[in-house]
Formats: sequence, structure tokens, C-alpha cells
Amino acid sequence: MGDNIRLLIRRLLRGPKLATGKSVTIEEADSKGHPIVQIPEFTLEEAIDKLFDNRKKVALENIGRLSSCPTWDVQILYLYDEIRQCIIFGIYGTAIILCAIMIEFTLKYAIFSKRKKENVDFDSEAWKEFGGKMTLRLAIEAAKKEKLITDEMAASLHSFATDIRNNYSHFNIQAITKEYYFKDLPVLNAETGQNEVRDIPVDFTPGFQILAKSLLDGQTVWKLFEFADKVVRHLLPHIKEAA
Repeated sequence: MGDNIRLLIRRLLRGPKLATGKSVTIEEADSKGHPIVQIPEFTLEEAIDKLFDNRKKVALENIGRLSSCPTWDVQILYLYDEIRQCIIFGIYGTAIILCAIMIEFTLKYAIFSKRKKENVDFDSEAWKEFGGKMTLRLAIEAAKKEKLITDEMAASLHSFATDIRNNYSHFNIQAITKEYYFKDLPVLNAETGQNEVRDIPVDFTPGFQILAKSLLDGQTVWKLFEFADKVVRHLLPHIKEAA
């Protein structure tokens, strides 16, 4: 059976909770009366209302922690808005990828601005050629050479490229969750009905890796947004000089 919107809504309502096991094991536990938590049935409208209520709680918790955008530059402002919208509603994985995009874009934008500072008008064709040829790592080294960033910031950017940008862009979930495990996880013994407590590494099942990533995203996004904001604010004066 394929996926559909109703199943998506059920997963969103479920949140970061997961029961894993063979279908026969779950059926056996259910047949013996062991507690199996299930999502109640809702109409689609009821489910969406409940989902919006959940998202509203997240939004109210997150909105006060967000930095303002330090510029009216339309491209950077757009990226800030997209990132902040995702964070407000708890869509952290997407926000992380957008933070990576903003860092790379702003870095290249600052280099381009400095090299083209004699031009008053923005040259879209020159930017297209410039941006298309320069990778992130080349941009980091170019920015260091142009004295736009310090050696310390360059090292931080290289670390970001390896640990965050590459892993998230390629959905390398093994690398993202490699040091994570679930401690004191309750495990139901289907035969006895007894709950056991175990420490389980996330590579026990792909479902655990997805769950771990969802939890880690909520921690990573704040650190990365803070870092992205720091990079933008550092580079912005160089962009303004060439504006």
C-alpha cells in the first residue's frame, strides 16, 4: 500500500514517537491485550485542526528566540524569512538545509561584491557565471584570500561544510546520527507483557535513525542558525560596500 495524505497527517500527529517490531510481534502483543498506543481516528478536518494547535504551541515557544534579519537586501532577507518560518513551525531539517544555503550564498555574494565593487549595477550574467563555478570550499578559501574572513572563521566554515552541509545535503543519516543512542528505552516483551529497559543504538533500525535525526535536528538548528547569522553579519559590510 502506498502513502497518502491521511497517513502523512497521522504521522505528523504522532510526532517523534515510534513503535518498532515485526508485524506478527505487534499483532501478538495486541491479541494478548498488551497496551499498544494508537492514534485515534479523526476526520481530516479534525486532524488538521489538532495539527495546527500543536504547531501553534511550537511557534509560540520558538518565535521569541529568533534573530532579526540584519539587512534589507532582498535575497538575504528572503533566506532569513524562509529559515525563520521553518523554525517557527518546527520544520527543523529544512531550516538546517536553508541555513547551509544562506551561508554559501552570502559567502559567494561577498566575494563577488568585492571583486566587482567598481560596478554600480548588479551584473546578473557575471554573477551566474561566478556562482556556478565556485564550490563552497573554494569560496571559503577565496574569502580568506580576499581577507573577508579570518583563519578561525575559515576553519569553522570548513568544519560546517564537512559535518553539516554535506551530510544534510546528501541525507547521510548514518553520519548525522552515528554517535546517538536511546538510553533507558522501554521495550515490551510480547510473550510476557513485561516492559524491559534497554540502551539501543540508533542503527538498530532505520526507523530509529529517522527518529534520532528528528530529535537532533531540533538541537542542531539553533546552533546552525546562530552560526549562519554570525557569518552573514560578518560579511554584510563587504556586501554593502559594493552595493
